[in-house]
Amino acid sequence: YEASDGQEAIAKLKNAPDVNLILADVNMPNMDGLELLGRLRTNKAWKDVPVLMVTTEGSQNKVMQALQLGATGYLRKPFTADQIKEKLVGII
Repeated sequence: YEASDGQEAIAKLKNAPDVNLILADVNMPNMDGLELLGRLRTNKAWKDVPVLMVTTEGSQNKVMQALQLGATGYLRKPFTADQIKEKLVGII
């Protein structure tokens, strides 16, 4: 599944009970990745789904916020397929 922002992601997740991993960009319109993550972690259906945050942010502050909200990990853009695989080891 793919969504252009956090609001669309929530709408799609409501009809997608089989999701077992979420990659979310920190910077999205309407509902950013941090707000999406916060909503996921407070929803019984999605609170345990692993979430990798994707970011171009150089700011360690955004990364720390994501981890405090319950992100499973993060990837800085640009990233490679090998970097994604490395992050996923032990998650799924």
